[in-house]
Amino acid sequence: MHDIFSRHWLFDGLPEVVKATIYRNGEDIEVAAGDTLMDEGDRNSEMYVLLDGRFKVSLPDRPNRISDMTLGYRGPGDLLGEYSLLDGLPASATVTAEVPGEVFRISHESLRALLGANPEVSAVIYRNMLDYLVAHLRAHDEELDRIVL
Repeated sequence: MHDIFSRHWLFDGLPEVVKATIYRNGEDIEVAAGDTLMDEGDRNSEMYVLLDGRFKVSLPDRPNRISDMTLGYRGPGDLLGEYSLLDGLPASATVTAEVPGEVFRISHESLRALLGANPEVSAVIYRNMLDYLVAHLRAHDEELDRIVL
């Protein structure tokens, strides 16, 4: 099991045996610079824990946009695909590897099956995800507060 995965905040509070079960239901994959993990607007059925590399999160040039817009960069320890896991909607952004890297990938279907079979594990993971999303939302609120007079 990759060290970043075993220490990841999403799995905080879970026994090692549970983490190992989740890990066995996914896979580590190598990505090359330029590889796309998800495309904005496309159905996304996977969640990723970033293990190595640098990934650009962007809104690509579209007919209704003036240009491509970079939203930010993600790296080791970051999580992608959690929105689609929760709401089943298409990807809200495009994620592309800037450099070679490695990710842990698990299908939403596999993860949901594991969580459905164990309510205690489900409670821990969803609580951790909710804590992360609320912190993320509060950070965006603070950023907007600094911009708006």
